[in-house]
Amino acid sequence: MKFNEYRKTFQISFCLNINRYSIAIVEDYPEFSDKVFSIINDGKEITVIAEEGVRLSTISKEKYFRLITFNLNLPFDLTGFLMHISTLLARKNISTFVISAYSTDHLFVRESEVDQVIELLKNDKLREGMGDKAVEHVKNNFLITRHLMDYIKLFNRYIKMN
Repeated sequence: MKFNEYRKTFQISFCLNINRYSIAIVEDYPEFSDKVFSIINDGKEITVIAEEGVRLSTISKEKYFRLITFNLNLPFDLTGFLMHISTLLARKNISTFVISAYSTDHLFVRESEVDQVIELLKNDKLREGMGDKAVEHVKNNFLITRHLMDYIKLFNRYIKMN
């Protein structure tokens, strides 16, 4: 199911967690507790997302993130939801750290940008308009058909030159 179809029947709902979080690369696994949101081992490094104050054997650390959780049970076959949200925020130069769980998604955003993110997520007209623009932007700039047309134009110019 595509997000554009899904959003016609469901209102996007989210909540802001009151805690501050750090995202860190660590040497060792921390003791798991309710203050540790996530532990990720991708084979190259161990990344931990934890509430501020949790002791970690830190190699590198980014601080002062807030957690936004979407209050939706997203269908497992849903496509485009994170693209919509990420593009909406990227257009305002807001970076995110995204974690997807089985049935919903979570955004970690810098504390200094959380008010702006909430305003964007709450503003239906702005969000929908920017979402439509985001889809159009992806279609016009990143789909293979656009790249193929660029190659055809390039080959035609090359053939005319020779």
